[in-house]
Amino acid sequence: MGVGELIVIYLMLRGLCAKMAIATGVVVSAVTVWSASPVHLASSSDANFYLVLFAGPGAIIGGLLARKLALYLPVIKLKLFFSSWIILTGAAMLIKVW
Repeated sequence: MGVGELIVIYLMLRGLCAKMAIATGVVVSAVTVWSASPVHLASSSDANFYLVLFAGPGAIIGGLLARKLALYLPVIKLKLFFSSWIILTGAAMLIKVW
């Protein structure tokens, strides 16, 4: 889980509107990525370039789809979807570590 996901969970638990919490999480995640990108761009590995080629379009498509999904789903279903996604990705990471 990244900083953005943790902020979304915290803001939802504090009672903030789900759409505002998700928007805040997206902005914080973007700022985190942009602030760390100079470190990764300065490295001499070509693997970073291939990672950007793979992850960049996925992030753009995911951002466009997430906006439509957030506007389409009611708040309760959006929270259930988001929490299920976080649990599934966390479980996948745990399985990968073991």
